[in-house]
Amino acid sequence: MVVWADRWQADGCVELCLTKLSGVDIATITLSDVNTNLFALPESVKKAAALASFHIMCKRWLVRKFGDVYAVITDIGLLKSFCSLSFPFVRV
Repeated sequence: MVVWADRWQADGCVELCLTKLSGVDIATITLSDVNTNLFALPESVKKAAALASFHIMCKRWLVRKFGDVYAVITDIGLLKSFCSLSFPFVRV
């Protein structure tokens, strides 16, 4: 939806979409969502003011999923998941 809003240059809709994205239940986000969808946003969308709340949601997801560093290092599944994250997501 965000991509379509951007294509139609509907800034208000882009802001609304990002606001709704930031309210997504982080328990429902998958690694695939993060790598394929969340950071495939157009550059103009990445400059939107509402992206700040989206970044907060992303940080909460990272902490929830990978906050226990010892578990990430010792659990092969978690380690593989962490290593497969796209760099832009971790950089947020």
